[in-house]
Amino acid sequence: SLVCKGAKKYTSKNRSSILTYCLSEFIFDYQELKTIFTLQKANFIRNLYINEDLVILSAMNFASDILKMLCREDNDYYSLYNDYLKVLELINQNKIYESLSVYLARASRILGIKPVVDSCAKCNEEKVVTISNHDGGFLCQKHAGTYEIIEPSRLKKFRMVNHMNFEHISYLDEYHFDLIDFDYMADFFLTHIDMELKSYRFLRSLLSL
Repeated sequence: SLVCKGAKKYTSKNRSSILTYCLSEFIFDYQELKTIFTLQKANFIRNLYINEDLVILSAMNFASDILKMLCREDNDYYSLYNDYLKVLELINQNKIYESLSVYLARASRILGIKPVVDSCAKCNEEKVVTISNHDGGFLCQKHAGTYEIIEPSRLKKFRMVNHMNFEHISYLDEYHFDLIDFDYMADFFLTHIDMELKSYRFLRSLLSL
C-alpha cells in the first residue's frame, strides 16, 4: 500500500498522477517486511479512461474487481497487470463483450474453474449442444436434458475465448460478439465463484438498455 500525503489538495503535485485509471510511475523507498510505504513522487504516463462513457467506465470497474480477486489468488502480478491493461485498452475501443469474455476465461483458469469446452463434461462426446454451469461446461444431446440448445456458432465462440490469451485476441475480429455471448461466459464465472459483484450487476443493467 502507498500513502500519498496531501493527495486531496488541489495543489498537490501528485494529485493528477494517482487518479483512478491513470497509468503512472511511482517512486518510493522500498523496505523489506514493510507493507505500507510513503509515496515520494509520481510521474503521469497516460489516462486509461479515454472515452467518457458510462458503459465503458462500468466495464472497466468490473474488470478492476476481477483483478482484485485474482491478486488474492495468484502472485504473478506482472502477467495479471499486463492482461488488465490490455482489457482496459480493448474496452476503450468498444470491444466490451469479447475483451471481458476472454478476461473472465483467463480468470477462470487462474481460479481453477475453467469450463470443459472440448467435449461433453459428462461423457466426453465431442458433439455438444449446450452449456451447463452446474455440470461444468459443454453437454451433448444425451445429457442436455432440459437445458436450452445453443447455436453452434455461439458454442464455438465460447470455446474460443476459453482457449485464448490476449496476445491472440485479434483472431476474434472476424466474429461478432454480442451480449448473449458475454452472458454465457459471465454466468459461468459468477456461478462458480459464488459471489455477487455489484460492478457486474450495474454493468449488466446498462448493457440491457
